[in-house]
Amino acid sequence: MGVTGISGSGKTSLALDTLFVEGQRRYLETLNPQIRRQLRRQSWADVDEIQGLPPTICLDSRTLSVGPRATLATLTEIHDLLRVVYFRDGVLHCPSCQSIVQQSTHDEILDDLVALPERTKLQLLAKVDDDNGIAPQDRLRQIAQSGFVRARINGKLVDTSDVLVLPEDAPRPVIEAVVDRVTIKEGIRSRLAESLDVALRLGHGCCLVTIDGAPDRHYATIRFCGVCHRAFADPQLRTFSHFSAAGACPACLGLGVRPVEESPKPKRRPKSTSRNHSQRAVAQVVPSEKCDECQGSRLGEVARHTFWEKRTLPDWLKLNVDEALQAVRQIETAWQQEALPGGKTTHQGLLRQNLIPEIIRRLDGLQRLGLGYLTLDRSAQTLSGGELTRSRLATLIASQRKGYCFVLDEPSSGLHRADLYRVKNALNSLRDVGNTVVVVEHEVDLLQEADWLVELGPGAGHLGGKLVTAGTPETTAAAPESVIGPWLQERRQFIQATDSPDDRQHDRSCINQPLPESIVLGACEAGFITIPPLRVRNVHVPALKLGMGQVVCLTGVSGSGKTTWLMEGILPALQQALNDRNQRSGSKALASGDRGLMATIPDELIEVVTIGQSPVGRGWKSFPMTVAGLWDLVRKIYAATKDAKLRGFTPARFSPWHPEARCPVCLGQGEVTLEADFLPDWKTTCETCAGDRFNPATLAIRFRGKSLGDVLRMEFSEAAEFFSNFERLARPLHLFCELGLGYLKLGQPMRTVSTGEAQRIRLASYLARPDFQGQRCFALDEPTTGLHPADVQALLKVFDRLVAAGHLLLVVEHHLDVIRAADQILDLGPGAGPQGGQLVAWGSQQDLRQNPASLTGQALRDSIP
Repeated sequence: MGVTGISGSGKTSLALDTLFVEGQRRYLETLNPQIRRQLRRQSWADVDEIQGLPPTICLDSRTLSVGPRATLATLTEIHDLLRVVYFRDGVLHCPSCQSIVQQSTHDEILDDLVALPERTKLQLLAKVDDDNGIAPQDRLRQIAQSGFVRARINGKLVDTSDVLVLPEDAPRPVIEAVVDRVTIKEGIRSRLAESLDVALRLGHGCCLVTIDGAPDRHYATIRFCGVCHRAFADPQLRTFSHFSAAGACPACLGLGVRPVEESPKPKRRPKSTSRNHSQRAVAQVVPSEKCDECQGSRLGEVARHTFWEKRTLPDWLKLNVDEALQAVRQIETAWQQEALPGGKTTHQGLLRQNLIPEIIRRLDGLQRLGLGYLTLDRSAQTLSGGELTRSRLATLIASQRKGYCFVLDEPSSGLHRADLYRVKNALNSLRDVGNTVVVVEHEVDLLQEADWLVELGPGAGHLGGKLVTAGTPETTAAAPESVIGPWLQERRQFIQATDSPDDRQHDRSCINQPLPESIVLGACEAGFITIPPLRVRNVHVPALKLGMGQVVCLTGVSGSGKTTWLMEGILPALQQALNDRNQRSGSKALASGDRGLMATIPDELIEVVTIGQSPVGRGWKSFPMTVAGLWDLVRKIYAATKDAKLRGFTPARFSPWHPEARCPVCLGQGEVTLEADFLPDWKTTCETCAGDRFNPATLAIRFRGKSLGDVLRMEFSEAAEFFSNFERLARPLHLFCELGLGYLKLGQPMRTVSTGEAQRIRLASYLARPDFQGQRCFALDEPTTGLHPADVQALLKVFDRLVAAGHLLLVVEHHLDVIRAADQILDLGPGAGPQGGQLVAWGSQQDLRQNPASLTGQALRDSIP
């Protein structure tokens, strides 16, 4: 079932905040009374009745933030499965000498000794504690007092009654007590068992057996290397996790990289200049390099030297999905051709029947969704939006759950039209095994494939939330009141989503043609930006010459290197040129690519504005008005009221974080966190302030009959009218509405907004600045995320205004309306990962339409002009 409607019409409220939350409530009702009491204050869906709702599972686009330790393997839980494999079946090799670390039971050691040839003479020894606080002679005396008459010192047998004389500069000797001397014969087992028990107890789990004419034999009931005399702790699951201190590399703390020595800090600049640059510059990344100790594997020493099927865990994680899937299937095939080893039926059965098939399912899900080129240790922070979405979807498919209700929030986000067939097949596979799939979506291609379509509207915010149409896509297309109807009726599906990748292949004969040394895009009247050839990750592109005053769209299949090219190549080069012009130190910390790059920029360019998909203001204190810098204006308005002056309230008094102004229970958050055992923390509206964030004394101050709590609950469209007499505040609020954000509430927590909404909030914040003058280069990463086709048109009007003012817009985008509206297009490909990173086509949309090597050109040809 597809749920659609313009942005802010209530789609997410229906699918996630109603269906999914109600499913959660029904599940929690089955738990014990103690947990139910803990969650009694949780705000649930405000509905009268929902019938036939199965258990719900949600894939929410608002929770895509990942930490620095997250990888593709951890996101898909493949790392967790491999941890169990290595914990159960891994073989530790000594990190020092690479020999296998043996661990045996008492009976296994005894059986091995009794099996020696008859008349074999052996000595059973135990190494005593090597305590530097006890002199060797005193240690020898302690051995004698324990009843042992012989000992071995540095390989030489002595009587414990002898006086030990060592040179003053001699190293500390190795002292071993001779526990017993026996000859293998019939009936010796009981005596040998007692002696072995004494030796293991004295040696703390280790013992030594010497046989005339043979090398010493080391035995241990603990993990012990007899060659290096090194003991290892018993393995635990956390030993193989870089999220745990027990398993992470101690040098890099599980990050895989270590910071390099930073360059000297620049001299302190005036406050205004410093603040502007900190807000406007490209987001700087702490310079780092691969950890020398773990070589980027993130894991500790034991995990790096534990082998399973001739590979360590880092070896498996270095493989890409295709290679790992092939290797695991080969192991499974080899196992099917042999019987289970004797004595390990249960142990090996766990791997064969549960773990290995589950690993194969998850790898297969990633491969089917076109992510076979990604390595398992790929940092989740470097995944594109489309790659991140598909990796989470692959996990749902691999779970093989049946009878559930899956609620998916824009699964097509970040995907090229050529990749949509993969998502369509994945959704169909979930449906075909008996699940209900509810999809919040704007993509017409996927909406066309829905069995049932629900459209909400007709407007956004308080003008939405009503059922506009419900029925099949054909019924919705024919409904005159439908907003999405024209796109469905005219079949504005920009590329035919097929079931076979054969329909979307490039014309390979046109891909490997030599590229020019420099590509010029745009006219020179407005000035040029010149960017040298770039080699960053998988991206290898020639030099660029971009004219100001135009929209340049970077396109290509998901994972082809668009965001890498822009964020780690073009923007650092531009920022470095700006820094050089401003006579500041080189920005060595700006890129993980070639730091020696230097771009040339026109004198008119004063700033590079990056509006990417990284979370902005997602802390508990942030809401749209604070991110936009507009809350200070609201505080000044309330501080200027008569009541505020009588009470001596300054603008600072109207901050929700002021100790005297905020609610004493929620501390200005408007919500409280409920901690539940064995469940994630829950957030619910604060009962004391009812979500207003402020205490009663602050809420008593009113402007035009509204308290600050009322203002925070206003939508931007309503607030623009409410503050219409204040130009400095009304103008930015109207900009938010023009960017399709009129439905957002002023005090909505930033953690609840989508990446697309966050980008448009930042864009509106820049456009609304009083000092917004001069030419800038704007970089946007998929700004149409979460936008209805009708809202995209409003965004394009804002683009037109920026271009008319002489700004350069560099936009990473898959939406064909944006691609059509672009002045110039740079199309990367031909594939993803190692198969991508090449400039396949460039120029206008007509140039791409005529280029048989471009999948974006194919999408444009298949769409309505």
